Amino acid sequence: MLTMKNFEKVEFPKEFLWGAATSAYQVEGNNRKNQWYRFEQEEGRIEGGDRCGMATNHYELFEKDFDIAHELNHNTHRLGIEWSRLCPNSADEFDQAEIEHYREVLTALKQRGLTVFLTLHHFTEPLWFFDSGSFSRPGAEHDFARYVSRVASEFGELVDFWITFNEPQVALCGWLWGEFPPAKFSLEEASRECAGRLRGHAAARQAIRAVLPEAQAGQVCSVSEFEPSRSNDFLDRHYADLFDYMWNECWIEGCATGWIRVPLIGQDEDL
Repeated sequence: MLTMKNFEKVEFPKEFLWGAATSAYQVEGNNRKNQWYRFEQEEGRIEGGDRCGMATNHYELFEKDFDIAHELNHNTHRLGIEWSRLCPNSADEFDQAEIEHYREVLTALKQRGLTVFLTLHHFTEPLWFFDSGSFSRPGAEHDFARYVSRVASEFGELVDFWITFNEPQVALCGWLWGEFPPAKFSLEEASRECAGRLRGHAAARQAIRAVLPEAQAGQVCSVSEFEPSRSNDFLDRHYADLFDYMWNECWIEGCATGWIRVPLIGQDEDL
């Protein structure tokens, strides 16, 4: 039995990382050039008609926010960078003013002694990329890698850990379950998007390592348990296993082994 006396004896190592995490779109405010902004404007998409809008205006108030983190004795912070701000119109066109803004943001974290985790894809994508098919489009990973390479070149000395994708399996929410953009209900298209995101992770990691050979780069995965509604029903067991693979296992397997194995589209591909 755990008691307060037990907890008093718990000691964490000095290098243990304590902190919080944010998504650029969810806190910055006024992000208008990605698919989530457009999705929110469509009637009936979001319960109550809510919109992100200015969010918490972190774009302008980031220093005050980081002061709060420092006062709370955080020693690390995980934040996202908004791809649609850096590349609003194409893969090859970068907004220098936004590059300088994010340099100020990352420098502010370092000035407060915080270890920096930087997320490169946290759900949102520039409209030009999303409208072309997102990661389900052949070759999309190269556009992603160009963006990642520039970020690594610009901010390499200010980032301690790199996160290519936050919860890449959330692709199923948009491409299979219709709850997120693009609001589709296709297992085949969801499979193609998942395979593309695995390619995107591999390409991004290679782009980071080309600039920063010793960089630590990975994904953040949300692991969930799937159980059949009726344990004695073959189809229920089959679909529970399928969703477990697509939500959990294929991402872990892809990173661990370097192979894509995604249902329906017949891919067995070396990353």
